Parts: sequence; structure tokens; C-alpha cells
Amino acid sequence: MSMTISLGRRALSIPDSVYLDASLLVDARAASARHHRPAAIVFGELLRGATSGRVKLYISPLVIDEMWWALTRVLYEDAHGRDAFAQLKDKGAKTAVFSTYAADLTASTSLLTQQPLISIAELTPGDIPVALRHLTQAADNLRPRDAFHFAVIDRLAIAGIVSADADFAAQGIAVIDHRR
Repeated sequence: MSMTISLGRRALSIPDSVYLDASLLVDARAASARHHRPAAIVFGELLRGATSGRVKLYISPLVIDEMWWALTRVLYEDAHGRDAFAQLKDKGAKTAVFSTYAADLTASTSLLTQQPLISIAELTPGDIPVALRHLTQAADNLRPRDAFHFAVIDRLAIAGIVSADADFAAQGIAVIDHRR
């Protein structure tokens, strides 16, 4: 099982199992995102590939958390201008922004959680030491949340990740970047 997704003059080789990072999901969901079109194509093709059994798709609750933050930022900045979300210093102000976009966040989350083609991989206690190992190995160059993503990827033996995050390239799995 594997597949190829054509994006104009380039083709993305997709292994038999992939972890979907928030960058893909936000770009696919937010029409104003710079990379919306390729992300929407990739996401749609991945769902078709999962339907036909050519690829298994995974996310974790951490991906949903990252998607909520990034999607809220994009929607808020669409309405209030570039870097407007970063200007909100008060925690209460950011909480109010999340409330404003609750319907968008709920719809985006439902798309993922009610999608039988996407497995939601829970974090387990055994993921903690693996994440710590990834975090503390200089060669890995990962932030804490990314280290947990890779603990899940390691445990489930997922072959690739669809992400625009360059830090994932050193992890020894296929990184499929929908933006490049």
C-alpha cells in the first residue's frame, strides 16, 4: 500500500501510513491560507487513499490542540490584520478569541474526530520516556510537543508525516511537505 499525489509539476510519494500534522489541516481548512489549494488537494487525496485502503491516516490530540491555536490565529488575523493575534498579550483576551471562533473550531474538529478514515492515537504513559529521549537528543532538534508526536509515530510504526515543519526531516521517516 502506498500512493502518489500529483500537485501540478510535482508528485508527492505517500507511504502506507502517515501522521497528519496541524500545518496540513489548517492550510486545508483556512481558505485564506497561502497554501490552501495544495493542502486541500493533498488532504482530499489522502482521504480517498484511506477509503481505498492505500494509506492509513493518524492524528493525536496534540494535533487537534495545534490546529485550534493555528486556525484561531489565521481566522483572527483574517478579520483584524497580520500579527493581530500575537498582539493579544492577555490570556483572557485570547480566550475570548477562541470563543468567537468556537463554531469554526467545532466544525474543523468534527471533520477529524467523526472521520472513520482517520485514527486518533492517544498518548500513553509509555510515550513519555520516548518523547523525552527525542527531546534531549541534540540530533533530533525537536520541541516538546514535536517530541510527543514522534513518540506516537514510533509506537505505531507510522512511515511518514505530512507536515511543513522542517524539524521533522531529521527523524528518519518520510516527510511529505504539501507547501513545497
